[in-house]
Amino acid sequence: MNNLKLVVLNSCDKPSSFNALAEALVKKEINADFNLIIVSKPTGYDYVRNLLENLGIDKMPEIIVIDRKKYENIDKFNDEIHRILLKYNFGLIVMSGWLHLFRVGEKYKYKVINLHPALFRTGIKGKGAYGKNVHSAIIEKKLPAGCTVHFADDEYDHGPIILEKEIKVLPTDTPETISLRVRNECVRDILPRAIQLIAEGKIKIENNKVKIVK
Repeated sequence: MNNLKLVVLNSCDKPSSFNALAEALVKKEINADFNLIIVSKPTGYDYVRNLLENLGIDKMPEIIVIDRKKYENIDKFNDEIHRILLKYNFGLIVMSGWLHLFRVGEKYKYKVINLHPALFRTGIKGKGAYGKNVHSAIIEKKLPAGCTVHFADDEYDHGPIILEKEIKVLPTDTPETISLRVRNECVRDILPRAIQLIAEGKIKIENNKVKIVK
């Protein structure tokens, strides 16, 4: 089986879901390779490169900075991303630690997945639902913690769910400890697993819902 070629969209210059994905890929737990990594802030370039070097990646992928701050609106930002994507062959786009709306459209329908650091059913999703905001709301509203991997569409945190995983919130938890536990116990498990299911052709879409086939 040929490895699935990935394009990763990432906005972080600190630990995020991308760390879990990179570790799984370098350890060859999934049949996938990074073909291109797009980062939306200049400081993300060194962070991603150093992370991959420290993990011992066999071949460093191309890393491109498309600085969100240089584009006056989200549409022009997306136009530049789409222009770059035309130059590459890939099978899947992974939004991992990505903080911006990506225009999926018909061209990339069911070819883009997103990792959201909360369970959709909690209602904690949409613009601004990332990082400490998510886990502070979980504690405040006494909601379950977890994460969701889903196919993305043209709305924030919306689209058919592929996998989700819940963890129990402990009485001693803080937003910081929940964030770490979600990344280690949830993201590290289901993000690589979802990509592997796609690589193996085990994901089917019926009526805009995901079906996992054997």
